Amino acid sequence: MKKSVSVIIISLFVSIFLFSDWDSKWLDINNYHICITNFGVIGMDFFSGNGGAYWPAGYPDETYFFGSGLWFGSLVDTLVSGKDTLRDTLVTSGYYPSAGVSEFIPGNFSDTAYYTDPKLIVYISTSDNNGYGWPIKNITGKDSIFSDQDSYSWYSDKDSSYHFSFENHPIGIEVFQFSYAWTSEPLKDIIIFKFKIQNTREDKKKIKDCYAALSFDLDIGDESINKSNDLLGFIDTMTVKFISDKDTMIRMNTVYQFQLDSEPGWHSLPGIPSFVVLETPPAKKDMDLYGNGVYIIKEGEELGLTSFRKLTIETDPSNKIKKYLSLAGYDFISFNPEDPGSSYSPFPDWGVGVIGYPGHTEKEEEKGDKRFIISTGPFDIEYNQSINYVVAFVMNKTPDEIIQNSWKIYNFWKSGSLASIDELDKGSSNEIYFDVKNDIFTDFINISLSSDKSMNFNIDLYDIQGRKIMNLYNGILNRKHQIKLKLNIPAGVYIVRCNYEINKTITKKIRIIK
Repeated sequence: MKKSVSVIIISLFVSIFLFSDWDSKWLDINNYHICITNFGVIGMDFFSGNGGAYWPAGYPDETYFFGSGLWFGSLVDTLVSGKDTLRDTLVTSGYYPSAGVSEFIPGNFSDTAYYTDPKLIVYISTSDNNGYGWPIKNITGKDSIFSDQDSYSWYSDKDSSYHFSFENHPIGIEVFQFSYAWTSEPLKDIIIFKFKIQNTREDKKKIKDCYAALSFDLDIGDESINKSNDLLGFIDTMTVKFISDKDTMIRMNTVYQFQLDSEPGWHSLPGIPSFVVLETPPAKKDMDLYGNGVYIIKEGEELGLTSFRKLTIETDPSNKIKKYLSLAGYDFISFNPEDPGSSYSPFPDWGVGVIGYPGHTEKEEEKGDKRFIISTGPFDIEYNQSINYVVAFVMNKTPDEIIQNSWKIYNFWKSGSLASIDELDKGSSNEIYFDVKNDIFTDFINISLSSDKSMNFNIDLYDIQGRKIMNLYNGILNRKHQIKLKLNIPAGVYIVRCNYEINKTITKKIRIIK
């Protein structure tokens, strides 16, 4: 196993937790098995110090992770001498690659300073959870479970003794981590992680210019046998044919890691782990994604993936300022505060380094040990408010599956539809495009509608038994339109039906969970 320094630090960290209720468990319902904790570390079998993610099921020696975890950075105004304010830069790391440890602690530090509350565990919906059952209930008091195997844990950054340096104070956030895994064929190689991040600062101040991210230190295979030979790729935006517009740019929000070599003793060539950002906070103002005017994220639109930073063991950001700059898309090594734009580089300047892999990749000669962070921001969080950051962990058998799986899981999360990327490539021969997306945990629904000519559209909402609930729209439209509504309906599965011309209908399914 590699990273001997990390192993020493992990051993010290584990000894602290040996007699406490810091917990880890395996997600093991589908083809993708991952170890999770209640202190922010994902994909590491923490208490053994070994990699904690393997694929497919039945091959526990075919591992893909050394570790990963949530990062969160923000600017906080604090009082000085009772009247003046100081803006402080703070970053909490759920997994720091060079040390393999976390600044998060189970719970919120208010009730259990010594972490002896037996209920502060990782909850798995397929387990009895030490006799405590499943903690998440619906409005009727029954267990609320979304997938074939849900998980839940609760942690915060409020114990300053677990922060790596004295000057990096706790931000004052609590994280409610959920995961969802399915056994069905379209989803059996995917686990979705949702991070609900809440501002619970004691001073009740807003936290500003925040960034949420995941830090990854992946190892495909045993690098003590087969030297570091991994490569990185990403798909930030891509163009597709959409109705009559031949070059419509869409966000793919996908980062992946791969290798071209086989692994000794493996049953097949290694798969390709990818990470798809599914849900983020909205932009608080228009944002120039690349800093060059090519792609503008409009105010109110989801931010999506705003930075993908490649790191190395030599360039892991060593303090809170370097970490924050990395989250914000800056090269902290060349950063010049007098000219910050000169070091703004949210995505690597790669082309097609390896033929056959989508988007942008490193060149084959750049293979080696890889670390990276994927982040979204900036956004603000008022006191007692929260945001969601949702990322799908996906295993792909071949490079061709990366785009297809990214689009499938994005549509599934937004609308319950397992549509493929082919649904975007309609061309001008199809006169109608109709899609429905919703946040499954709220009543908000977004209807996208496009047509090549003016016509009347009647859009109704039905329950799963086919009973009409309400009319969502009735009128004449042409070209592209977005309709946003708040439905105020109970949790459940619903059908949105679009009728146009004579006896022509398109339907979409949505799911709402409360």
